[in-house]
Amino acid sequence: MSDGSAPALVLLHGWGFSGAVWEPVIRALRARGYAGRIHAPDLPGHGAAGGGDELADPDAVAAQLVAGLPDDLESPVWAGWSLGALPALAIRGADARGRILVAGSPRFVCAADWPEAMDPRELEGFARLLGSDTGRLRRQFAALCARGAQEPAALARSLRGGLEAAAARPEALAAGLAALRDADRRGDLGAGSPLAALLAEDDALIPPGLERHLATRVPGARIRRVPGPHALPLAAPDTVAEFIHATLAEIPA
Repeated sequence: MSDGSAPALVLLHGWGFSGAVWEPVIRALRARGYAGRIHAPDLPGHGAAGGGDELADPDAVAAQLVAGLPDDLESPVWAGWSLGALPALAIRGADARGRILVAGSPRFVCAADWPEAMDPRELEGFARLLGSDTGRLRRQFAALCARGAQEPAALARSLRGGLEAAAARPEALAAGLAALRDADRRGDLGAGSPLAALLAEDDALIPPGLERHLATRVPGARIRRVPGPHALPLAAPDTVAEFIHATLAEIPA
């Protein structure tokens, strides 16, 4: 894909971070010869982006992201890490040539018919800390995202730095937690455009059983599970880039 014919790529970050979290993956993609357009926007209320309340509604975020695409970037492949998977799945039709989940899920909390997900009490605990001790919230969330890494303490420090640099607005963080708690995009999994998912074996937020559910709901989806923690873009950028690069190569130009 070095001839410029590769599909464009939009990278959506996770809760509390910014588009800068994708920089190691972007460097690794370029090193592999990917010459397509890459756009890594900040989600509402994160980084340099305004707003924040709309983050609770993946459809509203999806519409905003599509409207904000550069004029020369049409019908890209959308890759969403963690929370970013929800708006990525919400983008349909001609606006999405494909969707890639990176340690992401269509539903993050468990239900009677969806046992392979988080206990909602974990998100409730984050919400309580958001209103009382943001520093502690960042430490706990970074540690959770780093759990299972080869050097979890070092990765957690890097993640805390990313959270602090993104300076997400409190209303955006609250809205993002609401999306993680309430959103259910399972109906979007088979919505026309190709689906791929890169899942982490040691993910403390997404249980291993998600792989089975995705394969059942979307036969033919490109699914791979690799060693590592929830924070795959920072813990294993080469692995993430390799998966995205291979997935893009299979999507028609």
